[in-house]
Amino acid sequence: MPVRRGSCSVVVFIYFSARATNKCFLFRAQLTCNRCRHNIMNRLLILLSLAFGLLSCKNHSKSDKGKKSSETKGIYSENTESTFDILSEKDGIGYTYKSVESNFKQISIQLEEFDIKQYFANVITTTKTSTSLEGQLRTIKVIVKSFDNPTKTIIEINRDCDNIDLQNHTYKTVKYGCCGNLNHYEIFDYKNNQIIRGDGLIVTGFIPNSRLKIYVGFIKELKDSTILGTLYYSTTNDTRFAIKIKSNSTNFKKCEEFSPNIIFQTNNNSDKFDADENEYTLWSFDNVDNEYLIDKLTVKFRLNCFDKKNVASLDIPIINGKPFGKDNKNQVITIQ
Repeated sequence: MPVRRGSCSVVVFIYFSARATNKCFLFRAQLTCNRCRHNIMNRLLILLSLAFGLLSCKNHSKSDKGKKSSETKGIYSENTESTFDILSEKDGIGYTYKSVESNFKQISIQLEEFDIKQYFANVITTTKTSTSLEGQLRTIKVIVKSFDNPTKTIIEINRDCDNIDLQNHTYKTVKYGCCGNLNHYEIFDYKNNQIIRGDGLIVTGFIPNSRLKIYVGFIKELKDSTILGTLYYSTTNDTRFAIKIKSNSTNFKKCEEFSPNIIFQTNNNSDKFDADENEYTLWSFDNVDNEYLIDKLTVKFRLNCFDKKNVASLDIPIINGKPFGKDNKNQVITIQ
């Protein structure tokens, strides 16, 4: 039978053939004792050699398989590290610790005039907090790269926030409110320019068949008791307006916490509101790319104080893309 070099099956075949030969030998016991002993020793040596060869072949095969697996490589590889450190103990009531979590994920974003494209992002979250306290100090860093040139960083984001949402054209950060305060939101473009910020919520207006989008948010005033806060009106075309809202009403002097309510009114039944996303789809402005063509839109601003609703209200007409039709980027309005 032909023998193939390096084949384990040949070794097994020879091994069992040797055993069969040994059996035949036993039936021929009439041979002389000296010759018998000599043949027995020869066959034992052959069997031992074959057994060691069989074991060596198996081990060599396993070694080769492991080596091939470890040498398997893709076209690009990147590794980062996650850590956890217990920093101190506070009088036996809790521990202060710091964690660094690093992970990778695929994202779909649109940069400048390009179509939406697939990228991968390394998200590094650094958190410092205590087991006995509410709230945390957190920084999120995002490094975005393309699949076709993975060694080059396209975008780098660094924000002090609790969470970040990488959307198609913008990214949104949130810092969770502590001790009953409202969450704080901010929206940026991928050049890291801030578009809008707001406490509690940001309301957006999506315009079909256009890259133009409207954003409205409100920030509560914490230092001046005569000022309720500032309402911000922005678009993706870098239009920014800030309206400071003042009031001498006694209703607000007794209202430690209040929440804003923002409504877009167009008197067009085709415009719809998505409560989950806090976003209006404004079909009445379909195909409008110029923010100064935004007209007949009213931003209705309401403030609620716990069980009291509409303790203050303000209607802001958008005329030629500007609040109250005014060019002034910083306006002051007093309400009763």
